[in-house]
Amino acid sequence: MESNHSGRFGKLVFGLLAVLLLVGITVAQTQFGTLSGKVTDPNDAVVPDARVTVTNLSTQTKETTSTNNAGLFALGNVRAGDYEIAVEKEGFRRAAQRIHVEVAQNASVPIKLQLGSVSETVEVTAGGGAEVNTVSAEVAHAISSNEITNLPLLTRNPYALMELAPGSVNANVATGDYANGVGISVGGARGRSITFLLDGAENNDSFVTGPSTLVPVDAVQEFKVQSNNMTAEFGRNSLLANVVSKSGTNNLHGALSEFYRGAALSSRPVEEKANNIAKGNFVRNVFSGALGGPIVKDKTFFYGAFEGTRVRSIGRNLWFVPTQQFATNASANMNAYLQASGGIPQPLLPEVITAADIIAVEQTDGAAYGSDPAHSLFASGTTNLIPADTPLFQRTFTNVPIDAGAGPAQNTWSAFGRVDHQISETTTLSLRYAWYRQNFFTGFGGDSPFTQPECQHHSHSRLQSENVQRESHYVQPH
Repeated sequence: MESNHSGRFGKLVFGLLAVLLLVGITVAQTQFGTLSGKVTDPNDAVVPDARVTVTNLSTQTKETTSTNNAGLFALGNVRAGDYEIAVEKEGFRRAAQRIHVEVAQNASVPIKLQLGSVSETVEVTAGGGAEVNTVSAEVAHAISSNEITNLPLLTRNPYALMELAPGSVNANVATGDYANGVGISVGGARGRSITFLLDGAENNDSFVTGPSTLVPVDAVQEFKVQSNNMTAEFGRNSLLANVVSKSGTNNLHGALSEFYRGAALSSRPVEEKANNIAKGNFVRNVFSGALGGPIVKDKTFFYGAFEGTRVRSIGRNLWFVPTQQFATNASANMNAYLQASGGIPQPLLPEVITAADIIAVEQTDGAAYGSDPAHSLFASGTTNLIPADTPLFQRTFTNVPIDAGAGPAQNTWSAFGRVDHQISETTTLSLRYAWYRQNFFTGFGGDSPFTQPECQHHSHSRLQSENVQRESHYVQPH
């Protein structure tokens, strides 16, 4: 008896865990769109009980529904992709129309049936103009798979294409602030006010206010920049970057690529040329591969992608450092601080800042240096005037693994895998895993001409992974 109760308890626990899992993975289906429309006859009268079949042209998976008494039909949880909508009704020719559904798009497709035999088919060709959203007040811009594949991406970061959205601006360039998430502002919103979604799941790194996990470019099907009037399920921020990943199709497809950027193909930066410094050296290699196809044709599909970024970069940071004359005129505490930091760095360039240069910046009334205390610098603790031409600071530079033209020195890896299974015409199951790791070298995040270890910035690494299991079930309205 005790064994029997134990078995029942185990089954109960397993059932509860399964329910919790399904609840957790089906809360937000924010990457899916909807297909709806009205079916009419040649006299614009509604056609009830017409059979509507929506076929994914890549996988040949199908979903079916019927028009109601008002001739209306609707299908939810429609993934981004190309579809054929076929409508059949006895006494009318079969009507078929193709449409591309964008990420989270609510598409409305009116269909007019022609009298005739159902064995005859009328192919309807959609117009080439931009589609007007008549379903919601949302303001959005879709980045298509064609744009992601063919437009140049210097960093191989698909989020850079957010600048294609109307009203967007690279806030990093405009403000000089390189700490605002991905650095893109749309419609005046702050660069930090972006919610990142990946296949409907939140993909935010709240520390850097950017995407948490970057997937390989080959794994991105398309994404949408939603900038205004989104509905409640999209969350708190005024701006959304809604990314959907690729899935396998009925055909086996693969891709291999290598992108190279090197110092030999670039010019010397302005500052290095002005100071007669040799050009920094860098090599950037981005290599990737992807493969997708059927496991069971028309039923189960897989897709996987990998991308690596290897950057070796040595650039120059320019500094003004104290001179020996500065130390001579400085206090004992200042000299102790300089010694604790490793001593005065060796000046390597001729440019200097004199005592008169400092006063000229602080006092702009044109009075001569030394004419009064406000226009003078004195040796610490004395009334001894420091001569106007005394060099107090002098230029030097450090060689560090910073961005010399190809990004900071790093090893970055990302991997992606996905399996999709069509359980029935109304239920699908998707499993997806994304992994991302980024390692920077010592000197990337901070640098100093002083030699003591506490003045230096050490190596930095970042590891992110995300897995999503999602069951999508659509309940047909009546």
